[in-house]
Amino acid sequence: MFLLVGERVYSQAQDIGNLECAVCGKSEPFRHITETNYFCLFGIRLLKVNQYANYYRCERCGNSYSSESSDLPSQVESVQEVIAYILLGYGKYEEIDLAKDIALKVSNFEMQVDTLKDLTRQFSASNVDILEQLRRAAFHINLVGKQQIIEAAFLATHACCEIQFEDKTRINLMGNALGLSIEFVNQVVKSVRANDCYGVRRVLPISPIDS
Repeated sequence: MFLLVGERVYSQAQDIGNLECAVCGKSEPFRHITETNYFCLFGIRLLKVNQYANYYRCERCGNSYSSESSDLPSQVESVQEVIAYILLGYGKYEEIDLAKDIALKVSNFEMQVDTLKDLTRQFSASNVDILEQLRRAAFHINLVGKQQIIEAAFLATHACCEIQFEDKTRINLMGNALGLSIEFVNQVVKSVRANDCYGVRRVLPISPIDS
């Protein structure tokens, strides 16, 4: 007998009325979004396996929030963490204006100086697994937010170096931690390049010939 057995993700959206959206700057309609993985037989849900996502989405701008009382979209913290992590890795952790510019252009929220310094100290003092942090954060972030995180990762890398294979791999691994395909990540990077990298200033090392 041929049985259609397997797992499938089901998405549910529940209207919850109006909430304050930090991006729109006013009260807007919101929905509570959940994505749950079920074990199915002939397309019938039999057993809940796990939950993939749980967030609140503004229906006007599409940004996601981790709870009904969140002050900022759920991706903002991850955007800032990725920027600080990458700038530190390239020794550009003092480029405060660059960090603020990338965060603002990607997420509409400027990174504060103290936030960059705190994140830099955190990443310097311990072996923080940025990929694991992104995996945990992804539960409350929708596709709009995940795209912003990849944009931030690419722009911070692009600003610091001529991107090589290992740099691309790092960005792809961040995308994978967020549950994104390589094809989607590549499309995001292509779109940012097509928009002249949002005019983000580069801080490439000066060669002896140029100095």
